[in-house]
Amino acid sequence: MNILIIGLGSIGQRHLRNIRKIYPKVNFFALKRVKKSPTLNSQNKVIKRDLINYNKIKIIQNLKAIEKNKINIDMALICGPSSQHCDQIIFFAKLGIYTFVEKPICINLKQLKKLKNFFQKPNKTNIMVGFQSKFNPIIKYLKNIIRKQFKEIIAINFFNGEAISNFHKYEDYKISYAAKKKLGGGAILTQKIHELDKMQFLFEGLKIDLLSSYSGKFSDLKIDTEDSSVSMYKITKNRKNISCKIDVNIFQLPKKNFIEIIFKNRTLFADFSLNTVFIHNNRGTKRIKFNFNRNDVYVSEIKYALNCAKNGQKFLKKYTLQNSFLSHTLAIDLVRKYYDENKKN
Repeated sequence: MNILIIGLGSIGQRHLRNIRKIYPKVNFFALKRVKKSPTLNSQNKVIKRDLINYNKIKIIQNLKAIEKNKINIDMALICGPSSQHCDQIIFFAKLGIYTFVEKPICINLKQLKKLKNFFQKPNKTNIMVGFQSKFNPIIKYLKNIIRKQFKEIIAINFFNGEAISNFHKYEDYKISYAAKKKLGGGAILTQKIHELDKMQFLFEGLKIDLLSSYSGKFSDLKIDTEDSSVSMYKITKNRKNISCKIDVNIFQLPKKNFIEIIFKNRTLFADFSLNTVFIHNNRGTKRIKFNFNRNDVYVSEIKYALNCAKNGQKFLKKYTLQNSFLSHTLAIDLVRKYYDENKKN
C-alpha cells in the first residue's frame, strides 16, 4: 500500500508507527514540511533520529504533484493544521482516494457549509473522521447500556479537562495549533468536539437540543481562543427526555476525563484515565476494569480504515464525514457564539 501522511506531528507520527506494526511493507509519502516536528517515540518523547530517513518516507512537494506525477496513493491521512482540512478533504474526494482525517474537519461555518454542499453528491463516502472514541471498549459498553436502559436514565454528564501544556510536551504550547484561533484551536474544537461526538454516538438517531451554553477564557494561558466551555442539552426519545451536560477546559491539572450516567436507582461513572467503570448504588460499588491502553484504541481505528481501503469497502456510516456533520455543527455554533460575544465585549 502507498499511504500519504499530511502532518507529521504527534498524531501523524502515532499513526505512522501503528501502521508500521500492522503493515510493515507500507510505502509512506509525506508533503514537504513547513513546520518540522521532532522525531517522537511511542511515549511522545523526542529521539535523535531523522524522521524522514528513519521511516523511509518519500517527500511530495505539493498536492498537485500527486496528479502531475501520477503517484498512486491508496489512502491519505490528514493530520496537519485543522484550518487546512476542509480543502484537503475535497481534493482527495475529487480523486476518489480513501481518506482518513483527524478532527475537526473544519474550523468555521463557511468551511462547514462548503463541505456539506460538496458532499451532497452521491458516492462520496470514502472519507473517515478520526474520532477514536468509537473504538474505545468503554464507549462501546456504555452504548449498549444506554440502548437497553434508556428509560431509566435521568441525566448524563461528560467532562474533559487537560492542560494544553501537556498536549505536546515537546513543544511550547503557545505556538501549537490548539492555542491559535486561525488554526482551529481552543477548548471547543480540540476537546469539546470529542465529547459532542461521544454524545451523538451514544445516543445515535435521537433528538438533541441545545438548552444553554457558555464558553470563555478564565486562565492566564497565552492563547487567543476560549479555554473552557459548558453546555446543557436535552436528549429525547419517544417523549422521554434526559439532561446532558458537557463541560471541558484546556487548563486543568491533572487530566480528568469521565462520563457519568445517573439512573433512577444507581449512578454509573466511567473513568477514562483508569479505564474503569464504577457502578454505585445503595448496596455499594461495583468496579469493571477494562484491559487496554490508550494506543490500542488508535491501532483499532487505523486498522479499520486501512482494511477498508485495502479491500475497497465503504466506511460504515458511523465513521464517515457525513455522520460527523452533526457534532461539527454543534461545535462550530459554539465557537461562533463565543467570538460573537467577544466582539460585543
